Order: sequence, then structure tokens, then C-alpha cells
Amino acid sequence: MRSPTAPQTQGDITPSRLGESVDELNAAANKLKKIESTLERFLDEKRKKLDINVAQESDGFQLVSHQASEIQEFESWTKKQLDYARDARSQLQDAEDQIRALRQENVALKGQVVEMQEEMEAVAQWVRAQDTLTRALKEVREDENSRMPLRSGISRLSGEPSSKIIKAISAFKHEVQDASQRCCDNLERARWKPETIPAELQKDAKRLLGKRLTSLLVKQSETCDVKYTVLMKTVLEVFLFHWCFAIIEGSYPKQRSFEDLLLDLSALHLGHKDVDEWVSDILQQLELVLAAGDVRLKSEDPAAGMLRRLIKSAYNVRRALAERDLDCNFSLAMPIPSTVFKPESMDEVPLQRMPGWVQLLRSTNPSEANRVAGTSSLGVTCERDDGTKEIIVKPVVASYTAIEDDISLRNMRSGVNDPSYKYYRSRSLRDWPE
Repeated sequence: MRSPTAPQTQGDITPSRLGESVDELNAAANKLKKIESTLERFLDEKRKKLDINVAQESDGFQLVSHQASEIQEFESWTKKQLDYARDARSQLQDAEDQIRALRQENVALKGQVVEMQEEMEAVAQWVRAQDTLTRALKEVREDENSRMPLRSGISRLSGEPSSKIIKAISAFKHEVQDASQRCCDNLERARWKPETIPAELQKDAKRLLGKRLTSLLVKQSETCDVKYTVLMKTVLEVFLFHWCFAIIEGSYPKQRSFEDLLLDLSALHLGHKDVDEWVSDILQQLELVLAAGDVRLKSEDPAAGMLRRLIKSAYNVRRALAERDLDCNFSLAMPIPSTVFKPESMDEVPLQRMPGWVQLLRSTNPSEANRVAGTSSLGVTCERDDGTKEIIVKPVVASYTAIEDDISLRNMRSGVNDPSYKYYRSRSLRDWPE
């Protein structure tokens, strides 16, 4: 009988069982290693992502910090600009206040200049009235006024010049214009040497024409091939008006007796026994004045006849004023040379047209005041009872602007280069001679 075997216990491990356990352990270990490597890769990726995020956040922080600093700098710059704008606005306001004050001062100065010019004209008229002949005329007028109050009252009430005065002045104006134009057409170059012209000629010319007009007359003698019509016509008009005004005012010829004036005023004839002598004096002085500009009259015969007619016309004006203006309420208006041109009290001679030539440049600065060079036509003023003056007829004057513009245009047209003239683009095409 077989004996029973004892049952196997858990502590009993067989070699095969042990081998299986080892394999299972190895498999589990390998599996753990794989899991560990997977976790490590996962952690590495997460770590890299975190590093990238941290770097990005750092860059973003730096960018934000940089932008914040730029914003602060821009705010500081804006604040400075605002302060600068406030200062500029304050300075602009101060400048506007100064300009406004200067404009007011300019208006006041213009008024003072007008008053001074009127005072100068009144003083010039008063000085002319101090010669013996005119003083005697004033005494007779006062005597007539005292004996004829009705005539004086009528003159004050009407206050208007008679048609005889207007007609006489109009005829006198046409005679001056005709005489100056004919003399201008009769001029020619003398072609004297500069050293042969005495210096006293310029002094005489300056006394009659003024310093500026004489300088233009002397300067034009340097260009022998150019004829300056406006300049020479103005010179002749100023010269003729100088002599005629002396005749009208009674300062030429020099005489002491008031009876001679009464004979002239009451005579029916228009001539005078000394007219030829006066014409000789005028022509002699005209020759000296023109010599300063190296020009002369081609012939004196036509000029003598024109001067006789001009003297008769001037006497007509003198007679008309004396017969009408017994109480001195009417006077002739003859602007003083070099005074500022005033459109409200005088007219300007229009520019002459030059066919085939247009120029947009001018020779005088537009900012400079336009000044009177000479009178081309007399005016008439009337003094009212309240002391104010009314302009009946405006005087017509030639300005330095017109003369210098004509000189510069003719120089450019003739190819004469004159560096003394500076040209300013100021006038439109329609304003210039074509």
C-alpha cells in the first residue's frame, strides 16, 4: 500500500515557477521603464513649453515696458509742444496787439502828414503873398470888400467858381500839354562831353525840378540811343508850370507899381509889351535846364510861338481869378514836388502805351510811397465859411513811379542793362503798357 504524499505548500517554489516569476518581473520592469521614459518625454515637452511661455512672457513684458516708456516720452514731448504752442499763441497775440497799435499809429501819422502837407501848401502860398505886388493886391481887395459888402456876401453865399475860371484853367491846361508835347518832340541829343557841362547847371535844375527829378534827367544822358518820353515831358511840364505859376501869382516880372497890374487886368487885349522879353528869359533858362540832361531844342522858333500863347493863357487865368476872387476864397492847387500822392485830392497822369511791348516787372518797390514828381494840370480849391476847403478841380500830377517804370521798360526794350534798377513782380498784365 502506497503511502500518502504530503500536499504542496506556498513556500515550496519550483524552478519553473521561479523562472516565470522572473519573466513577469522583467516584463513589468520594462513596462515601467517605458512608462517612465514616456513621462520624462512628456515632462520635457511641458518644460520646454513652459520655458517658451516664460520667454514669451518675458519678451512681452519687456515690449510692454518699452512701449510704456515710449508713451511716457511722447506724453512729455506733447506737454512740451503744448507749452511751446501756448508761448507761441501768447507771442502771436502780443504781435497782433502790436500790429493793431501800429496800424492805429499809422492812421494817426497819415492824418498828421496830410495836415502837415496842407500847412506846407498854406505856408508856401503865404510866402508867395509876401512880395510887394501881391501885398498891394491884398490891400486893394480889402478896400474893395469894405466898400462893397454886397459883392463879398454874394461870393460867400455862392461859393462856386464862375465858368470863366474853369474855362481859363482848362484852356491853360491844354496849352501846357500842347507846349510840353511839342517841345518834347523837338528835342535832340546835344552830345556834349561831360566835362564841358558846368556844375552850376545841375544846381539851377535842382532849384526848378527838385533833386530826384534832376538826378533822373542827368542819368538819362548816359544812354544816348534811348528817348525817355515820360521823363522829358514831365521835366518840361514842371518847368513851364514854374514860370506860368510865377506869372499867375504876380511874382514875375518883378515890378513895384500896382498900376501895372490894374492895367493888365483891365486891358481888353491878351498880349503884353514885354512878352517877347519874357519868352527870351524862359527859353534861356530852359536851355540851361535841358543841358543838364545833354539835350536841347532843335529849333527855338516853334517854341517861341508856343510860349507866347502859353503866357497869354496864363494871363487869362490870372485875370479870371482876380475878377472873380475879390475875397480870396478861391485858390489854385499845385501839389508840392516829392509829396506823397493822395488819390482823394489829386489825379495821376496815365501811363503811355508802348506798342509791341509787355513787361510784368517794375522798377520801384511796391511798398514805397508813390510821390509827386511834378504838376501836369492845375486844380482849383474853394474855402467855405466854416474854414474847410472844397476841391472844385483836382490837379493832375506825374509820379516818380510812372517815370521810373517808363525808364526801366525802355531800357529793357533797348537792351540797356542798368543795375541801379531793381525789378519787382507786382503788376498784372492788363496794368502794363502793351
